[in-house]
Amino acid sequence: MGVHARFYGYTSKLLRTYQGMHWQWRRGAIDDGLFNSMTTMLEDLTLAPGWQHVRSVRRHQYDAEFQKFMDKIFASGKGEPLWPELVTEDGCASTRYCEGEGAPSV
Repeated sequence: MGVHARFYGYTSKLLRTYQGMHWQWRRGAIDDGLFNSMTTMLEDLTLAPGWQHVRSVRRHQYDAEFQKFMDKIFASGKGEPLWPELVTEDGCASTRYCEGEGAPSV
């Protein structure tokens, strides 16, 4: 399985799990503190272009309430970059990666 397929799988699984947590939180089954800490982590991930792409092409797979919730999170831009190289326009953190030296194979 290629890197892209694994990334899609990982991202989709995390968003599906988060949707379940959101559903439970809306019904009072999950503590606000736990849910808010997960939301903060998700805000950080939303800055990465890969996460933005997967969410845009898989958005239809989630229920309408979760779609609205995620729309707000993705639009907020509140997160902190986890890996700055993943949030640059061209995906390059340094010329070393842009030139292919040490770049992961895709």
